[in-house]
Amino acid sequence: MDIELKQFIKGYSDGNKGGDGRLLMLKLKEWPQPSVLEEFLLCQRPEFIVNFPLVDFIHPRWGLLNLAAKLPHDDALQPEVGMKLLIAYGSHQELGKGDPVMNLTINMVDVVHMLMHAAEVHDQCPKRPPSNGAERIANGTSTHVNDHTPVPDLDLIVGERKYKHAISHCEQAEANNLEGSHAGAVWDVFRRQDLPKLNEYLAAHQEEFEANCQAVPSLKYPIYDQNVYLNNHHKKTLKDQYGIEPCTFHQHIGEAVFIPAGCPFQVKNLQSTVQLALNFLSPESLPESVRMAQEIRCLPNGHFAKLKMLEVKKISLYAASSAVREIQRITLDPKFNLDASFEDQNLTRVVSENLARVNKQRKVSCT
Repeated sequence: MDIELKQFIKGYSDGNKGGDGRLLMLKLKEWPQPSVLEEFLLCQRPEFIVNFPLVDFIHPRWGLLNLAAKLPHDDALQPEVGMKLLIAYGSHQELGKGDPVMNLTINMVDVVHMLMHAAEVHDQCPKRPPSNGAERIANGTSTHVNDHTPVPDLDLIVGERKYKHAISHCEQAEANNLEGSHAGAVWDVFRRQDLPKLNEYLAAHQEEFEANCQAVPSLKYPIYDQNVYLNNHHKKTLKDQYGIEPCTFHQHIGEAVFIPAGCPFQVKNLQSTVQLALNFLSPESLPESVRMAQEIRCLPNGHFAKLKMLEVKKISLYAASSAVREIQRITLDPKFNLDASFEDQNLTRVVSENLARVNKQRKVSCT
C-alpha cells in the first residue's frame, strides 16, 4: 500500500487501522537501499557489525570466511548478499488474516537476523501490565528487555551447525509470561534433512495453500513458493504424520539468530520490530547452495525464486582467485621469510581466465 514514511513510523508503536477498524500489519522491506545502509553502518556505526558473533563469517566486505565478500563491490547482480533493514509491525494476537509473519522460506545463503529494536503497539494490548522495558534499543551488545530474568545461554542446533547464543525456547517463555510478553519475534526453523518431507507435506496440501500463492506454483519444490505460514495445526500434523518438527524459540532485543543455507524457517512478529539482516555464504554452506541452484533452475518459468537466484559458481571462482592471490602474497613476499614457494606463479591468471569464460557464457541469450 502507499503510505507516507512518517505515518508508517507513527503506526510502528501507535498502530494503524484500516477502514474496517482492524489493525494493519505493515512491513517495510529493504529500506533504505542496501548501499546506503552499508555505508552508514560500516562508516558511522561499525559497532553494530563488530559485536555480531562470527564476524569473520558475516562481515559483508572483510569477512575472511564470507565467500560472498570476495565479489566486486559494484556487482549488482547478487540481490541475496549484503545487509538489509527489515521494519515490520507485530502483534501477540492471532488475527486470522494479515498476521505479521514471514512465510515459510528457504535461502541459498546463510543469514543472521539481529533484533535491534522492538515496541508494543499501544492499541492492541491495553490491558498488558506496564513495564519500563516495553521498548528497548540494541546498542551492538547483547541486551534483554526483562532485566530481572536474564535469558540463559542455550545451544541451538540448526542444519549441520551448532551455535552458542542467548536464545530462549517457547516452553520457557510459556512458563514465564512476563518473559514471553517481551519477546520481539518467534521463530520456527527446520533442519536441512527435513526438507524432503516438508516438500512432500506442502505438495499434498497444495490446494489448501494455493489461494495465497503470489507466484507461479512449483509442484515439485513448493518450499520455494513462500506462500505458507505453518500454524500449530500444520506443525502438529508434520510431527504426527511425517515425523519432523521445527526448532521453535523466542527472539529478544540484542539476540542474533543464525540460519544456515538450506534450512527452511518462518517468523512471526510479536511486537513491532527492526531487524538487521546480514546475508553471507560460508564455505560449509557452499555445497548446499550449489544443490539449491540446481533445484531453482527446474522451477517454472516466471517463478520469482529465479530472480533471486545466487550465482554460486561465480562466487566460488572469485573466492578461489582471492585465496590464490593471498597464498601467493604470503609465500612470495620476502618479508614473510618463508621457505615455501610456488612453482607455478600463474594460478591467478588461470582462475581469471576461467572467470572471464564464465562471464562470457552468461551473456549468451537462451533460445
